[in-house]
Amino acid sequence: ILFILILGFICSGILALSLALAIESIRSLFQVAIDYRWSETVAYFSFFFVLPIFVHVGLPQDWRDLENSTDYPHFFKPISHYLLTPISLLYFGILSAYVVKILVTQVWPSGQVAYPVLYLSALVFGAYLISYPWRKEWNKWFFVALLPFLAVYFIALGMRVEQYGLTELRYLGLLLGACLTILSFYFAFVKRQRLQMMLIPLTLVAFVFAVGPWGATGLPVRCQEARLETILTEVGALQDGKLAKVDSGAVSQEKQVEISSIVEYL
Repeated sequence: ILFILILGFICSGILALSLALAIESIRSLFQVAIDYRWSETVAYFSFFFVLPIFVHVGLPQDWRDLENSTDYPHFFKPISHYLLTPISLLYFGILSAYVVKILVTQVWPSGQVAYPVLYLSALVFGAYLISYPWRKEWNKWFFVALLPFLAVYFIALGMRVEQYGLTELRYLGLLLGACLTILSFYFAFVKRQRLQMMLIPLTLVAFVFAVGPWGATGLPVRCQEARLETILTEVGALQDGKLAKVDSGAVSQEKQVEISSIVEYL
């Protein structure tokens, strides 16, 4: 019973977090004024309405089943089908509307789209993994539908890197995006699937991010140093590899802020 209560709190927390992030995504992506009290309403709904129902459904009709059950946890199926899948559809709807907005306004995506796409990816893969014994043919279409949003994700992230350079978080975002794209293609188009295959790209991401000159403490720093050198050369503050005095009035406010942010990062 304690396990079901803990699981109920976790699922209610996932629901509350997902709905709150969905509201924030709509607010930031579409510049819609949404009262912040909706986040409180979502939390109350999740913990005072959904939680009791979830715990009640999770309790077996025969209490002896709590001791005798050795099967794959049966409560994973409703979590996947009735919690994670509807939330995934909600995020698919939000991101689809945002893609339509991009096509209509011809304004390229902002970096804020990265977090909803990553969260949607986590929902899709999470729902698939915990319901693996009950997977259906239509499950693969979630991975197919995820691919266009990963393309938007890379466009938005690439624009941020082009504008502000590479940082640890952006570098990790690129690696995770590559990992999610590979796995999405695998689960969407490979017929004989093995869950162990997920470990290969994840291990490669961890290795690349953590070790060697291409790691998180090497590549982003070199990128920012090269970017700083380019900007200083443009404004005349770097001549023949040495710093030179420059009148602050000759340097635009934008360049000053850019230089300061790079120095602060380094």
